[in-house]
Amino acid sequence: MIESVYVPDVSFWQGNINEEVMLSRNILGLIIRIGSINKDTGECYKDYLFEENVSKFYGEVPLGGYWYFRPEHSGVKQSEYILECMNEIKQDFGAEFHLPINADAEENAKNVSKAVYGKELDNFWQTLINEKHFVGSYTRGYFWNDHIAYSSKLAETLPLNIARYSMTAVHPWNNSISSPLRPYPWNDFWAWQFSADGNGLGKFYGCDSDSIDLNKLGFYSVAEFHKFANWNQEPLLPLLTNNFCKIIHTIKGVCDRWLAENC
Repeated sequence: MIESVYVPDVSFWQGNINEEVMLSRNILGLIIRIGSINKDTGECYKDYLFEENVSKFYGEVPLGGYWYFRPEHSGVKQSEYILECMNEIKQDFGAEFHLPINADAEENAKNVSKAVYGKELDNFWQTLINEKHFVGSYTRGYFWNDHIAYSSKLAETLPLNIARYSMTAVHPWNNSISSPLRPYPWNDFWAWQFSADGNGLGKFYGCDSDSIDLNKLGFYSVAEFHKFANWNQEPLLPLLTNNFCKIIHTIKGVCDRWLAENC
């Protein structure tokens, strides 16, 4: 895996994000919360910082999204709302996502059956796929295996973003195919959310919040990740380095002239 350079995911919990600070940490991508649906009223809503976060980072690094999925409501309804959100950022900023739109499957408040959960997830994904969007799943092993496993026809064909919080583990399910930490039927992952609440790294990444969700990537090179994301822009680090060098040379020129004239 690519070590030490991460893909954060952000939402209204991070508050205002200083994009210069965030980008200076050489992140490889960003996953932005799109929104969710009210579990009682069934009303879809957008994360109130969704558009702001997209506008700050589109074109700088590959962007993806996540939607807090609720299986007690129609998967089609939830994905159709996402399509409206994606159309808006396309019209307003020309923005597109290069990383998956994840169905964040981590809650079953109404205790729907595995069959219902899987059916609504499939409907959610298929609606987005029909409109040519890149989709995936975000979940954790224990939840997925207890509430959804094998009830979805699409899951095994989609990329996995797995949550398992550990600063010491070298693999989210310890490289054990029989581990309950592994969400069945996935055998690999594209992103591993290994750190979240309590890490105290929010300010380091330019956020108002104390902490921030961080993902390691399941790739062995940046080029492999960029291929996954269909990302053809120049890598971020050389761009930052070149711009920084231009600034330093400009300052040096001003200082040299001042010294020549006054000293």
